[in-house]
Amino acid sequence: MKHFNIFRGSVLTLLLICCNAVWAYDIEVDGIYYNITSAANLRVEVTSGDKEYSGDIVIPSTITYKSRVFTVGSIGENAFYYCIDLTSVTIPNSVTSIGQKAFSYCVSLRSIEIPNSVTGIGGGAFEECWGLTSLTIPNSITDIRDSAFKGCYRLTSIEIPNSVTGIGGGAFKDCTGLTSLTIPNSITSIGNYTFSGCSSLTSINIPSSVTSIGKYAFSGCSGLTSIEIPNSMSSIASCMFKNCTGLKSIKISNSVRHIYDNAFEGCSSLKSIEIPGGTGIGYYAFYNCYSLASVTFHKNFNCIFDGFSLDSHVFEGCSSLTSIYMMDETPPPLYYPDFFMAKHYIDATLYVPNGCLEAYQNANSWNNFWDIREFDPTGIDDVKSDNENATTVYDLNGRVVENPTNGIYIIDGKKVLLK
Repeated sequence: MKHFNIFRGSVLTLLLICCNAVWAYDIEVDGIYYNITSAANLRVEVTSGDKEYSGDIVIPSTITYKSRVFTVGSIGENAFYYCIDLTSVTIPNSVTSIGQKAFSYCVSLRSIEIPNSVTGIGGGAFEECWGLTSLTIPNSITDIRDSAFKGCYRLTSIEIPNSVTGIGGGAFKDCTGLTSLTIPNSITSIGNYTFSGCSSLTSINIPSSVTSIGKYAFSGCSGLTSIEIPNSMSSIASCMFKNCTGLKSIKISNSVRHIYDNAFEGCSSLKSIEIPGGTGIGYYAFYNCYSLASVTFHKNFNCIFDGFSLDSHVFEGCSSLTSIYMMDETPPPLYYPDFFMAKHYIDATLYVPNGCLEAYQNANSWNNFWDIREFDPTGIDDVKSDNENATTVYDLNGRVVENPTNGIYIIDGKKVLLK
């Protein structure tokens, strides 16, 4: 009896699948399948059908069925999903929405024009459309949903209109062909993984309208060389720039109060960083930034992170760190000695404000540094990112330095912080 019940259940399941396949759409006109979304208002949406779509598809604005004219108002969820031989789609102005995964995995889709009538694009709508090289998003769109263009690796450029206020998680993840992108001032939020894996992205401007950026948002953007965090942001999320191996310059605004765990992990080209005063730093924030040579902590150094002393292993793996500048005249608490590596305490020089040497030499954890020196933080007249154009460089004792590394020197009569 048990085997019979299993068999009967399998047959019923098969029948249900077959029935669903037969009744998956309401209307078929000229090879395009539709579902009726409103019989009263005579509206339909494009859906999938018995055969996969292929070639060039032109969606009409209206269809006639049983002597009635229906308006094509939307493209439904999964309508063209996995139609691998689809090459182009023309969408009429009657369409106002594109459903989730509507064109997902249409790997041969080369061109598509989204009309201004469209106000919503569902999550994953164009995910893994490998053939797309460019796309214009109409100014009728207010947000770009999660994974909307994920994996479109041939997409080299995209224009985001000022109407868009938010970009969803993973929206452009693994778009490895994307070289540049302008984020309009209308954007207030960027989701998790939004640009993760965009390895060809060389520049991106984050406007001051952006107040939040999610985890891993730019992770793996190995072509990115510089980034500026605007004053509108109060935190840098976990792993936001993880493995951005080409990142050489980071400007963190004074508004940032939290740098979360692993935020800059693996940024192997980063040579210097300035931490704003009062900013808490999470675990392994600069882990394996092995080119990092100089770190400056501005006044009100904060080792308390979200109410806890989570300041350990921040610079783990930063084997080139040789210069640490403290602007605080009173040594701030450093609860965990492993904030720095043992190597840093031996090989790096801790620079402290004039008159504060003894205080740091007697302060817990700070007194682990073998080499502590005083400097005048108010006497630095200039800051340079490199020393390529410097003619003669002197140290603070007036001696000529042939190959200056990161630190404070005298160039053309001025104190200069080389980074």
